[in-house]
Amino acid sequence: MKTEAEILRSVPLFAELNPEALALLASRLRRRKLPGGTPVVYKGDPSGALYLIASGRVKVHQATTSGDEVILDVKGPGDFFGEMSLLDGQPRSADVSTLETSELLLLGGDDLRETIHQQPAVAWTLLRLLSQRLREQNEQAEMLMTRDVAGRVADRLLRLAKSQGTLQPDGKSLQLEVRLTQSDIAALVGATRERVSRALSAFRTSGAIAWNKETGCWLIKKPEVLAKRAER
Repeated sequence: MKTEAEILRSVPLFAELNPEALALLASRLRRRKLPGGTPVVYKGDPSGALYLIASGRVKVHQATTSGDEVILDVKGPGDFFGEMSLLDGQPRSADVSTLETSELLLLGGDDLRETIHQQPAVAWTLLRLLSQRLREQNEQAEMLMTRDVAGRVADRLLRLAKSQGTLQPDGKSLQLEVRLTQSDIAALVGATRERVSRALSAFRTSGAIAWNKETGCWLIKKPEVLAKRAER
């Protein structure tokens, strides 16, 4: 099992801390191990801690007025969440739940603010990461407005392959290391499960993707096919 310091070092936000600062911060972390399908935070909760993902994966999601679920993001090892509420003091802006058994490290708000005060490099890294997330959200909004369901599915699969994919022995295929049902993908792209199912079937027929029954994960076999479809 990785130590707190090793996990901190794997998180881009804290990767540049000197050993002394890293050790001090590591001593203030709290561990939580949660089974899959467990709520971590709810939208509207008061800010409390920054969450670092040591292992497992979580989804950031919201419920629409009609009661449907929209998945805003999927995060895995090395990612973090909860920073917005700590920075602006506002309630949590979305729900977060585990997709699989996950181990999380919690860093209190006061500890994060003290670290930023003492280590300005952390503040600059945080600004860069927040800017990157805002850019990705803008791109996602544009995708939802300008592409059909198949294009949105192709785009989302490629993005997941980039952030949650593992290169396979053939040197080309990527396995999404997150178990997503058709309903999950529908929630990610803002479409009905039926329309997403048709898009996935078409991609499987073309050989662009496959379903790995052993792992329960999707395989991206021809990313160039998805990329071409995502551009339409």
